[in-house]
Amino acid sequence: MALIGKIRAKSGLLVAMIGIALLAFILNDYQSLFGIGEGEYGIGLVFGDKVDPASYSIASAKFQEQERNQAAQNGKEFTETDMEAASDKAWNFMVDSTILSKEYEKLGISVTDRELDSYWYAKDGFNVIQDLAQFFTDSLTGIQTPQSIENGRVKLKATLDNLKKSKEAQAVEQWNGFKAYHTDRRKTEKYFGLLKQGVYVTDLEAEDQYYANNEKKTISFVVRRYTEISDADIKVSESELKTYFEEHKGDKKYLVRNASRDVKMFDVNIRPSKADSTVFTAKMNTLRAGFSASTNDSAFVAKNSETPVYFSDKRATSVPEGHPKADRYQTYPMSLDTIFKTAALGQLVGPYVSKEKMVLSKVIGFTPASLKARHILLSTNNSKDEKVIAAKKKTADSLVKILNKTNWDAITKQYSEDPGSKDKGGLYEDFLEGDMVKEFGAYCATAPIGKVGVVKTDFGFHIIEVLDRSTSKFPLLASVSVTFKPSDETVANMESEVNGILMKLDRKISKEEDPFKKAALFDTIVTRANYAPRVIQIEDNAPKVFGFTTTMAREPNGR
Repeated sequence: MALIGKIRAKSGLLVAMIGIALLAFILNDYQSLFGIGEGEYGIGLVFGDKVDPASYSIASAKFQEQERNQAAQNGKEFTETDMEAASDKAWNFMVDSTILSKEYEKLGISVTDRELDSYWYAKDGFNVIQDLAQFFTDSLTGIQTPQSIENGRVKLKATLDNLKKSKEAQAVEQWNGFKAYHTDRRKTEKYFGLLKQGVYVTDLEAEDQYYANNEKKTISFVVRRYTEISDADIKVSESELKTYFEEHKGDKKYLVRNASRDVKMFDVNIRPSKADSTVFTAKMNTLRAGFSASTNDSAFVAKNSETPVYFSDKRATSVPEGHPKADRYQTYPMSLDTIFKTAALGQLVGPYVSKEKMVLSKVIGFTPASLKARHILLSTNNSKDEKVIAAKKKTADSLVKILNKTNWDAITKQYSEDPGSKDKGGLYEDFLEGDMVKEFGAYCATAPIGKVGVVKTDFGFHIIEVLDRSTSKFPLLASVSVTFKPSDETVANMESEVNGILMKLDRKISKEEDPFKKAALFDTIVTRANYAPRVIQIEDNAPKVFGFTTTMAREPNGR
């Protein structure tokens, strides 16, 4: 009873585990999905536990791969929306795993090896698991019989024994993942079984619910529309009009307002077709192979990218979307942050969606994700005079010899000619290597922390001390971006379809005088064509409508 009471206290946690339907997916590194990372920085908290970005990235990639394969099997395109939905499933999976694992521990829920055997082989009261049904189904009749179930146990045992005994790393990984998945699945079934036993309703509640679902009333009514009544049949006296006016002149609906009219419309979103998707996928595969093999990334980007921009220096820095410096550097989705930061030089990542384009990126280098330094600038004012330059260099070298932690601020105020930092002790915080001129940035990115050195740039001589440098890196990327858009044929087909709807609307509606019937006809024709009618309001004194474009069907004479 104490256990049931504890379950009832937790009955608000009716959390459904995300079902993973494909056995191939189950046998493919399930453990890496189930592990909750303990990195220094998480991307969220679940019951106070940090969610590790690396674990989430792995989970997201796995769910996206599963959904992409499922879409391919069903002959459907895998859209950006599908990708986001797969990432949401990965997040929900990690949240549910974290929450339920705590519940299992509190309630003492566990699964023995003997129970797992019965669970897999449909013995001791267990039914056949749907994921393993292929082993227990008769190959000829497609149904399960006592004989096919017995044969299935033999086949399944042979398969699992081979997997379990294998010394190959992939097989060991698959076996561990298979066992971990079904152990967790069985725990989930036991957990929700206990919850089900601990939740009940009273007879009165059940009776109310039954009548709410099954009680029906028969209503008869007659309708006559106002528009069906002729104005000539209605007689209204002058006194009635005056009385009505006096009683309703303050009503809100009669107050003066801007004249407007409602316009019926429907939106046409021209999306790439399945054939377009197939062609585009082939194109991206060709680009990926070519980009991977390319030894001249600059020429490849210039030839194949719709945005032919290539940098071989720190201007090629790329940061995750939402980063404070995202407006001045290339960006990539936050979900790929771990993949990019741990990639190898020359590794190709993508295609992925960024700024409404499909992008392939090659990692050509790395740069620290954050730098902190202070400096004193001795400006040469772009002078070409060698004496001036030599004098500034001599001053810089002499200052380096006397600089220390106690006098840095004072010397900065006296000598530095950088107005942006001299009043802050020459301090620059949280900057990237590419934010600065080449020589300054390179020194801050590579010099030992605490070392004071002199660096020459176009501005003059900088006395620099590197104060801090992040161990995390941002990638330098060469990227090819291509728009996934409908082909001319798809656009022409859509225009033809829509023009047909417009002609039908014109033919049908032009025969009606009643505005209500016209509106009803519009809704009917548009809905049957699988579009959604909607209403926009246009003010007479400001006849402007924003947010959509129109395509006018041309008349036969070309006008």
